[in-house]
Amino acid sequence: MCSQLMYYYRMFLSCKDNEEAVETCSVSVTTSLITLTLFSLFRKGNPLAHIKLRFILHYFSMVLKKMPTGCVSFWRESLQKEALPNWEHEENLRSKLWIQLPLLGVASNSSIEDSSGCLQVDFANEYIGGGVLCKGAVQEEIRFLICPEMIVSCLLCEKMDPLEVIRIVGAQRYSSYFGYGIHHHSEVYGKSDISNNNMYCSRVKCELVAMDATLFKYSFKNTQYSKENIDRELNKAYIGFMSRYPVASPVATGNWGCGVFGGDKELKSLIQMIAAARAGRDMIYYTFANPQFQKSMYNLHISHSIQEALEWSRSRSKYSRSFGVEQVSFQSLGLRRSSFLLPTILYFTHSETYKARFPTHGELLRCYFDRM
Repeated sequence: MCSQLMYYYRMFLSCKDNEEAVETCSVSVTTSLITLTLFSLFRKGNPLAHIKLRFILHYFSMVLKKMPTGCVSFWRESLQKEALPNWEHEENLRSKLWIQLPLLGVASNSSIEDSSGCLQVDFANEYIGGGVLCKGAVQEEIRFLICPEMIVSCLLCEKMDPLEVIRIVGAQRYSSYFGYGIHHHSEVYGKSDISNNNMYCSRVKCELVAMDATLFKYSFKNTQYSKENIDRELNKAYIGFMSRYPVASPVATGNWGCGVFGGDKELKSLIQMIAAARAGRDMIYYTFANPQFQKSMYNLHISHSIQEALEWSRSRSKYSRSFGVEQVSFQSLGLRRSSFLLPTILYFTHSETYKARFPTHGELLRCYFDRM
C-alpha cells in the first residue's frame, strides 16, 4: 500500500524530463508538485503530521478495498467586472431579486460538511488547499483531509484572482474529526458512505466552492471596512454563490475570512447574506460552537433590512476611523427597523429552550425543498 501511495503522489514528478518542460513550469505548479510528495509532513516540528498521515492512509486503505467508479470535477469560475452587481445602486435594491431575503438558518453546534444537499463553502487560501500537506489545520485543511480527493485541486489550480472561485463536485468524505488547529484529531470511518441514492451523474452529491477572503491582520484590520475591501468580498461571495439553475440549493457557510485571517464575524456574515440574497440562495450559517454569536445574528437579522445593512456598509469607513482600533458592531450604529425588505428568518438550535419554537436543520432543508 505504501508503494501505491508514493506512486500516486510522485507520478506527477515523473513527467517529461527535459529542460523545456522545467522552464515552462510556473513557481506555483512546482511548489504544488513538491508539496504533493508529502515530504513536508516528515519535517521536524510538525505536531500534526501523524494525524494528517492517518487521514491519507485511511483514504488509500478504503480505495484499495473498493475502487470508486464515479468522477470528481474541478473548475475555475470567474466574472468580468461588467457582469458584477452595482452594490450601491438603489434600483438594484428595489428590483425583484431584492424584495425579500431568502431563508436564513443559524446553528452553533453542527458543521458545513454535514449539510448534505447544500452548496458548501471552503474558506480557502488564495492558493487552494492552503497548508493541508504542511502545518495548517484550520477549516480548509481539515475539509481536504476528510475528503482527500479535493487535494488534487492543489495541482490543477493556481492562485485565485479577486473575481474567481474554484468549484469541486463529487468528492467523497472518508473520515470525520473533532477539534480544531493544534487540537485537531481524526476519527476514521469504517466504510465508504457512497450509495446509489448519494450519486448523480456519476458524482457524489457534494458541491464545494472554494473562495478566498482578504487577509486582515494586526494594524491592517480596520481596512476591511473600506469600500474597496467590502466590495471585493461582496464580489467574491457573489461569484461563489451564483447558480446556473433557476432554483438553487441553500449555501452552507460560516465565519468566512475570520480567525487567522482577521475578519470581523458580523461584517462577514452580513456580506455573505447580501451576496446570497443577490444570488437567489437560502443560507445556513454555522457559528462553530459559538452560541452567543448565534443569538446575536438572530437578534440582528430579525429586525433589520437589507437596505439598512447596505447603508451601514456605505458608512463603515467613517465609523472605522471614529472607533479607532475597535471593531464596529451593528448595534453601535443604531439601525432602525424598516417596513420593507424585511428578511424571512428561520432560527434553529439544538438546545432544549428553542426546540419547540424553531425548526431543526433537517426541517429547514425540507422547508426549502418543499418550495422547489
